[in-house]
Amino acid sequence: MADKPKRAGRPTLHDCATAEVIRRATAAELAASRGAAFRDGGAGVITITLSATAQMRVDDFRRKYGLKPTNNEPVDCYALEATHGTQV
Repeated sequence: MADKPKRAGRPTLHDCATAEVIRRATAAELAASRGAAFRDGGAGVITITLSATAQMRVDDFRRKYGLKPTNNEPVDCYALEATHGTQV
């Protein structure tokens, strides 16, 4: 019997500065990132205003990598859609 293909994971939103996952991406964010990929040569960068909790998470990651925190400014992000065989 053949193995069943694994279901793709949910899309995730990543900080451009660290590549760390911020949270799951919404369908609108994924679509916007895909559209931006055609305009910016493949990176798919979108600018997002995050919730206070997500902003703190991003700042924690940035401090971990020795980067400047966001100062509650919108964050450049990209959305990734997980491929088959990966789990998010």
